[in-house]
Order: sequence, then C-alpha cells, then structure tokens
Amino acid sequence: MKWKMFLKIALAFSIIFNIIVPIAYNAEAATSYSATVNASKLNVRDKPSTND
Repeated sequence: MKWKMFLKIALAFSIIFNIIVPIAYNAEAATSYSATVNASKLNVRDKPSTND
C-alpha cells in the first residue's frame, strides 16, 4: 500500500518537474539573450510611403 502511494507521489513530482523546468529555462534564456534588428534585416522600408 505504501509503495503505491510512493509511486503516485514520485510520478506526480516527475511530471511537474518535467513541465516546470523547461518553462523556467526558456524564461531565463529570454531575459539573458538579446538580438539587434534593423530595417534592412527585416526587408522593410525605412520611411513610410507618402503615396496613397
């Protein structure tokens, strides 16, 4: 009986751990890495068109 309870707790912990750790890793990566983008890289016009 105790083994079943232990297995349930271990399974629940491993599922929660596998869900939370990747989310925390991605959040940390998003705060520590940056990118520089300019108009030529995006292939857009530098100034908006005045033609209607």
